[in-house]
Amino acid sequence: MRGRTGLVIGLLVLGVPVLTTLIGVFVHPYPTTASVSGPLAGPSGAHPLGTDLLGRDVLSRMLVGGRSLLLITVLAVASAQLIAVSTGLLAGWLGRGGARAVLAVFDVILAVPAVLVLAAAASALGVGGLAAFAAIVVVLTPPTARVIYAATRALVTEPYVEAAVLCGTPTRQILVRDLLPNLRTIIFADAGTRMVEAIIIISAAGFLGFGPQPPTPDWGQMINENGGGITVAPWCVLAPALAITLLAVGTNLISDWLVAHSDGTNRE
Repeated sequence: MRGRTGLVIGLLVLGVPVLTTLIGVFVHPYPTTASVSGPLAGPSGAHPLGTDLLGRDVLSRMLVGGRSLLLITVLAVASAQLIAVSTGLLAGWLGRGGARAVLAVFDVILAVPAVLVLAAAASALGVGGLAAFAAIVVVLTPPTARVIYAATRALVTEPYVEAAVLCGTPTRQILVRDLLPNLRTIIFADAGTRMVEAIIIISAAGFLGFGPQPPTPDWGQMINENGGGITVAPWCVLAPALAITLLAVGTNLISDWLVAHSDGTNRE
């Protein structure tokens, strides 16, 4: 998208679920765990999004339900990026021989479906936010490390890197000053992709019961809990599903803009 259009649209789209969550930190009309009306009541002045299968106010649960999803997503992606970029950069510098063991471990993890990693994390750590966090870090680290490894291998043969080595520049300085800045565009692009993946994983964790547990509200969990009543009260499922979709789309649009402008170019 030309100019700042992509950024503006991305911020507007992302702003809806983020502002919903921020508002929920300070105020929500009803208790999120108590029945306040009949089950599957339609939208009304008292309950703008109606009530769920247990008679709980959907709007109140929406306002609170994104808190854990956003927090876990941001922390998990940041942790995965830190581990992956550091590991991939070092492995790329050492070369295939020095990085063989690390790459082999990553290849094994890449072969395991995310849902199995979620199940294993829940079994080891117990169901809840910690299991979802651990699963996201484990799932997202290997592909990012692989990308950074490949990009670093392409950079280490560049003349400016070889000149730095010949001048006796310390390895740490070469990695941080010469290589890392030239990986900026790749890191931005990868981080956006992994953020969307993390949103999907944490939403799936809530849907499958591996994430935050009832009665704590969670958007993914709300879809699972109210799926049986979707034909009667579709708003109970559509509201959290729309919030998750906007979160993923907005993140992707902003990531696209950052990538397009990190190297001084504009995407059409």
